[in-house]
Amino acid sequence: MKRSKNEECPFLRLPEKLIIEILCRLPVKSLGKCKLVCKSWNTLISDPEFAMSHVEFSKSNNQPLTLILQKNNILSQLKFRDSTDISRGVTLAPLRHRFLEDDVFDPRCCFIVGSCDGLICVYVKEMGKKRRRDDSMSLWNPCTTEELEISLPVERGSFYVHIESSWFGCVPSCDDDYKIFLVYTMHKQSHGTCMYLYSLRFDRWKSLYVSDEDYERISEVDSVYLDEALHYLVRRKWIVIFDLVSETFKKVPFSIDEADKLPNYHQLSLGVIGEYDCLCAMFVHHSEEWMVELWTLEEYDDWDSWEKMYRIELKENIVINCMKFLGFTYSGNLCIQQANGLVLVDTDDDPPSHVVARNPSFEKVYKVMDYVESLVSPDSIS
Repeated sequence: MKRSKNEECPFLRLPEKLIIEILCRLPVKSLGKCKLVCKSWNTLISDPEFAMSHVEFSKSNNQPLTLILQKNNILSQLKFRDSTDISRGVTLAPLRHRFLEDDVFDPRCCFIVGSCDGLICVYVKEMGKKRRRDDSMSLWNPCTTEELEISLPVERGSFYVHIESSWFGCVPSCDDDYKIFLVYTMHKQSHGTCMYLYSLRFDRWKSLYVSDEDYERISEVDSVYLDEALHYLVRRKWIVIFDLVSETFKKVPFSIDEADKLPNYHQLSLGVIGEYDCLCAMFVHHSEEWMVELWTLEEYDDWDSWEKMYRIELKENIVINCMKFLGFTYSGNLCIQQANGLVLVDTDDDPPSHVVARNPSFEKVYKVMDYVESLVSPDSIS
């Protein structure tokens, strides 16, 4: 039976707690439509507390999406036709952003410092000689298009920022404060590396001073976040750890036995496979064939608990035009940079299956990261 215009939908009479439970299960796009149902739903869904409840539910119950950053500032989402079988194909869906003009001749470059709770920390580097003092950094929500500019800790144009060594995310033990860790090389200083930590809650940068040469060399490698700390594999012999809570550095030996390693490896990197929630080390060897070996740290803080997870051989048709092994998706798919695309390898299959992801412009992929859609506003967490 069709209800009259003045007849209230029974769903609207449900207790607010139950309505929140239901709405938290909806995707962000659907929530945008739900805001149009009535004023009370619009108010509820617009509440920052609901946004945090929604993103926490999503993180607990759904695998994160995968975003990739490509040459010419293209940011895209990987969309698998079948999440259980990557060989069925994958497409790239570009995300629109307004940080740069849609112009391949734009002298600026867009970098991603990190992603957390639906927010992406974007660093825009001015490459033109006359505008090198115009770098900028922002927190951006691709779903809501909201944006918050973050001041930089040093004079523009006097430094080089090491994006892969930097980081953005939430530190739960610091009252859920969002922090940004930036690593710089100063042009006017001979001693090299400078580090700064930003608190979004207090809107303040803090300069970090280190005296150990190995700590300064974190600028040469990627940051890896786990257990409220950043990890860096330095000189292939030390893991440098920066504790985001105590704001202190320490280093521990990288203790995988030489006799057990993949011989004559040419690439070694740390990472985290989200599904396993543990630190891992990847060795890549290439002579006549390509081989990948993955080790996992079985117990965090027990730096002698490394165990070999697998060693696989990759056929030539998988690694053709291979340039760099970028790491893993949340579910453990190996990501390989090609000259004009991205190869994803399912290492659980025997032999490993793979798929090539390209967008129409065939641009090189620089970064792969986890991402969750949300309604979280950059302004609401500051």
